[in-house]
This record gives sequence, structure tokens and C-alpha cells, in this order.
Amino acid sequence: MSISASMFWTVNSIDIKTAFLQGDNFDREVYVQPPKEAETKKLWKLQKCVYGLADASRQWYLKLRKEIMKVGGMVNSFDEGLFYFLDNSEKLFGLLACHVDDILWCGAAEFRVVIDKLSKVFVIGKTGSDTFKYVGINIKQGSDDSLIITQDSYIESLKPIYMSSERQLDKDAPITEDERTKMRVAVGQLNWISCMSRPDISFDVSVASSKLKSAIIKDIFAINKVIKRVKNDKSFMTFGYLDLGSIYIKSYSDASYNNLHDGGSQGGHIIFLADKNNRCCPIEWKSNRLKRVVRSALAAESLACAERL
Repeated sequence: MSISASMFWTVNSIDIKTAFLQGDNFDREVYVQPPKEAETKKLWKLQKCVYGLADASRQWYLKLRKEIMKVGGMVNSFDEGLFYFLDNSEKLFGLLACHVDDILWCGAAEFRVVIDKLSKVFVIGKTGSDTFKYVGINIKQGSDDSLIITQDSYIESLKPIYMSSERQLDKDAPITEDERTKMRVAVGQLNWISCMSRPDISFDVSVASSKLKSAIIKDIFAINKVIKRVKNDKSFMTFGYLDLGSIYIKSYSDASYNNLHDGGSQGGHIIFLADKNNRCCPIEWKSNRLKRVVRSALAAESLACAERL
């Protein structure tokens, strides 16, 4: 997104229909019991890796990667879900990122030819441009080609964990298994938000995750409070123009000593892509429990600083 805004490219999305069934035939034998609608007593031998098998996602990725490389794409060495395209003068003219069967792409005018070639190989479903939704993220591109991302529509679907008035009376009581299941769902939803567009709740999500096994009623209160906060405090991220000739990595880290419920310490960092004009775009952030025991605030902050590298 940072590169797209800086190159004045339009960001687009593609959804692949029944992606797993568009993969290559696989060489192991798998037999399944047909659905009742098939009205047969015979077993079916699979020719392709269907959804539900452990290697289904990988088989699909291998097929997608093979076809992308056929049309000139190269795999990014730091993230194998990101592909880049260079022209004859070794200049970047297109980017393509995949999240299972959802594809995000941008590039120069000539990059459209590459997308058209891929569209002839795979059956394409929905496409998006300018304003669209991608893996639960609302993406909007402005007239200056800057990108704004939010998750407001996904956040609106979040629901607090319901507890009866009787259960709320004893805040230190252990939660039931049903409440634990609901808490696990809520933590998973909040974790997705914190990873994609809301760094401000990363600490709360990390702490909630660590308490799942031994949670009490008070911990559910804390989860509901975070859900209420993300609903009330609207937030967005902007990816604007950067001078790509002067970009560098800028990062910040911090830590709190002995601030967790069991005496542990929490660290966190955020990394920006920045240019000489002090413009920047966030590209990665994290808040997590420090993996080593520390005995001072200085040690906690030093370890958090080392982990961000």
C-alpha cells in the first residue's frame, strides 16, 4: 500500500472462485464419503485437494505461485505471499499479494496485461477498485492515490459476551467452558483487528489471550470493555505518498516492567516506512509478553528494543 500510494498506482482486489478446486491434481490417494445429495453408496476418490484437508491451502498456493511465475512474477524473499514484477530495465512495474484466494494488486498501466493472463487461467469472482473490502478491511483510495483503511464494518459485527446479572456479581469466579468458548471467539476477532488496523488494542488483546486458560469473570469484563472501545473510538490508517528514493525504516519500542498479572513484563514496537520529508506509513506493530525474565525497567526496555530488530 505504501509503494502503491507513492507510485500513484490504483489498488485492486480479486477473489478466486472455489480456489482449492482450481489447484493441480495431487498425487496421494484420498477417499471421502459423498454427501447425501449424491444418492450413492460408493466412495469418491478426490482428484484435487479440497477445503478441509490439511494441505489444501498449500496446494492452492503452489498452483497460484506457479502461474504467477509463468507470467514473470518473482517471490519476495521476506514474504512468500508477495510477488513483484520488473520490466526489461529492472524497474518495478507491478505488485501482487495473496491471502489464500483473495488477491490484492497494483501496478503501472502495462501490468494490466499480466492480470488479464491470470484471469484466463483462474475463474475470477468479485473484483474491487478504488473503494472495496479486502479480507475484512475497508480500503478507499483518494484522488491523490493515498489509501485509507478501516475495519468499521467488521467492528460493528462484534458483540459483547453476555453474562447474567447473577454471574456478574462474583468478579473473581472462574468462567464456565461455554463462557471460555465465547471469550476465545472474541479474542480471535479482536486479534484480527489489532493485527490489521488497530495497534491501539494490541496490548489488551495480548493480555486477554494469556488469560484464556484460567480466566475469571473480571477478564470477560475487560474483553467487553475493549469491544466497546473499538466500537466507540473510530480509527483509520492512511498510506500516503513517500519519496521512494529516500525511504528508510524507523522503529519505536517500549516496555513495562512487572506489569502483568503474574509478574511478567510486556513489550511492544511499531515500525514505519519513512522518507526524508518526515512522512511515514506504518508497516508492522506488535505487543507481546517479553520472553525472558527481567529484573528492571531498563532490562525490559532493552529486551523490547532488541526484539524489534
